Amino acid sequence: MIILQHGWGFDHHTWDNWLEEIQQQDELMLANRGYFQQTPADYSLKEKLQTHTAIVHGFGLHLLPLRLLSALQKLVIISGFDEFHPQSYSERVQSERMVERMLKQIERSPSVVLQEYRRSAFYPLIPEEQSTRTFNTHLLFEDLSLLNRYKLRPHLLKKIPEIIILHGERDKLVPVRKAEYLHQLLPGSKLAINDEAGNMLPVTHQEWCLRTIYDKN
Repeated sequence: MIILQHGWGFDHHTWDNWLEEIQQQDELMLANRGYFQQTPADYSLKEKLQTHTAIVHGFGLHLLPLRLLSALQKLVIISGFDEFHPQSYSERVQSERMVERMLKQIERSPSVVLQEYRRSAFYPLIPEEQSTRTFNTHLLFEDLSLLNRYKLRPHLLKKIPEIIILHGERDKLVPVRKAEYLHQLLPGSKLAINDEAGNMLPVTHQEWCLRTIYDKN
């Protein structure tokens, strides 16, 4: 089984243009966190221990259950990071302040926070306008709080036989140096960088992602 896990502030529609290609490879599960009430959450991930491949975007890496990670044969990390905030003090302070502002605003104005977030995620492209949604503000807040403090423990991934890291050079949310550092933390991993892409590679550059994952020239 292949699991596709979206990142913070998105849902399973992140992978709409992947389905036909992925379903040719194996049985597929679209994990959904449940940030929007019209797309209810799927919390059965922890039961999917027969999964051999996970493809994750952004904070989706940190949402996978530890027991599932230990069973993987292949992990694809798109726009990922060991921790969200930069290592340098000045950049870290700025990044932490940005997330704190989002946390203060999201419970009263989730649509405003997510609209601004989407603009940064889709850069250098302009995202399509989203229809009115009913937000699970509590879960958005809780996961953003987790993102604000979570740090990956690399040893949890080092036993996975194949790890592929995909990243956009023009990512405004997660600088490409985060992917390069993650690559260093995971010896034997493969790193591929798209010079024209931003953070939302699964939507904006799905063909490039699929070619890289399945070594299609």
